[in-house]
Amino acid sequence: MATDPFPQRLPTIDQLGVIDVSSVSESPSEVATEWLNTFSAAITQIDAGAVVDLFLEDGFWKDVIALTWDLRTFEGRKDITKLLDARLAATGLREIRLLEEPLREPVLQRMFPDLAWVRFCFGFTTKHGNGTGVVYLVPLPDSKWKAYSLLTCLDSLTEFPERVGPLRNQKVDHGTWEESRRQEIEFTTDDPTVLVIGAGHAGLNIAARLKYLSVSTLIVDKKLRVGDNV
Repeated sequence: MATDPFPQRLPTIDQLGVIDVSSVSESPSEVATEWLNTFSAAITQIDAGAVVDLFLEDGFWKDVIALTWDLRTFEGRKDITKLLDARLAATGLREIRLLEEPLREPVLQRMFPDLAWVRFCFGFTTKHGNGTGVVYLVPLPDSKWKAYSLLTCLDSLTEFPERVGPLRNQKVDHGTWEESRRQEIEFTTDDPTVLVIGAGHAGLNIAARLKYLSVSTLIVDKKLRVGDNV
């Protein structure tokens, strides 16, 4: 008999042992606030055990460079505990706050007749920047709510704010742009901070993003011209 390569199952109402989600007296905002307050307190105390207790046994924590500087998915309480033990103190996760603007506010979503959860977003700060989290909570028979899935994503770097809006260079450089651009290309004043290998779509994209962050970047490619793939 073949082994199922994807043993994870959606947290259906029947699987959770819940009779009817509509009978829950708390509002989505109350559910989210209570869970997030407990989560924030556990994070502040660097209490990995208290944090993982807020998840289902087979819950997920997906991280996009916020805690791990990588794209990682941790499945189950055991793996989430390993993540927290290794990265929570070093990351300095703090200032966790509920987001309530449109499209981010807590909401009860009924995906199917037997599948429902409270989805909400929260903001947070780390030693390196600011980020956003997304949580999906499912109900249990004891009226508690546990996280089926949590996503943390780093949105910005504190020391390298993106040069958009009021942070854009407002200096008028008529007659000096060409010389400034030459110095930038030739790195006459300093060495590049980042070296990007390959001037394809991905290389050009990351270099452009780094420039908006005021990070000097040099792109190298084996071809003489950008776009020469043959």
